[in-house]
Amino acid sequence: MDKQDLNNLSLGIAAGYTAKIASATALGKARVAINKKCTENVWKFAPLFTQSLIDDVFEKSGLKEKGISIVHMDKDNKNTVLHDMFCRRDSDSKIGQAGNYFKRLRNRKRNKNFQKSMSYVAEGYNSCFIYKKSAILINAKKLGVVVFHEMGHALNRNKPLRKLLVKYKTPVLQICPPLILAVGLAKNKKDKSEAPKNILDKTTDFVKNNAGELSALCYVPTITEEAIASINAIKVAKGVLDKTRLKKMCKYNAFAFSTYLAGAALSGLTTAGAVYIRDKIAQPKSAKV
Repeated sequence: MDKQDLNNLSLGIAAGYTAKIASATALGKARVAINKKCTENVWKFAPLFTQSLIDDVFEKSGLKEKGISIVHMDKDNKNTVLHDMFCRRDSDSKIGQAGNYFKRLRNRKRNKNFQKSMSYVAEGYNSCFIYKKSAILINAKKLGVVVFHEMGHALNRNKPLRKLLVKYKTPVLQICPPLILAVGLAKNKKDKSEAPKNILDKTTDFVKNNAGELSALCYVPTITEEAIASINAIKVAKGVLDKTRLKKMCKYNAFAFSTYLAGAALSGLTTAGAVYIRDKIAQPKSAKV
């Protein structure tokens, strides 16, 4: 590889990676803003989902007998709830007192992301089911409509498929897309007449040529688990909620499900765009228009 080709390759990789980060950040912020706006509209019918209705559905679900609890969390009691449930994560001062430098950095980042996600729950923009704590965290005064979906996550959590999805959905999203992007940026695109040298070369060619689609497919475990939770929510709420409330619940669950589909689409598009930009710079003659 001559100096010009090496310069083009370096510039292409840098440009592709920068485009990926910039576009993903911008689109991610826009997605969060849209989600917040839509969720605020949902708060308007929060009075329809009273505590007594939630308790009736919870009793029907049988989750209480399985050790599951519903924990109401808002801005006033957030710190108390987090201290009781996650005493090691409620204060930055407790992070990194032991371990090496990189471990402390990792723990601080995890704590920052954790605190951010918990703030969304406390403010009524999201909810979650904490598997390790067997607890549903939710601001029931604002977002009671989604508690049934969280019950759906808790139901049948020990089924083999559910355990598999829960265990691997996060690692798949954390590990696979960056690896796919790395292959897409590092690998040169072959001409149609050029045959792969071995199985590894053939595999990386496939990843390179389908980077966008593969990045989107990394969301399949998450999307599948979310779909199962929504189906379970309908099953457990039917017969307790009237048609109006059931329809509103299903409508919100459909909206929430669409955000995961949007996440998959954005991941695929930004990855494909990054690889395209890289090829246009690093391989200007072979890159397709």
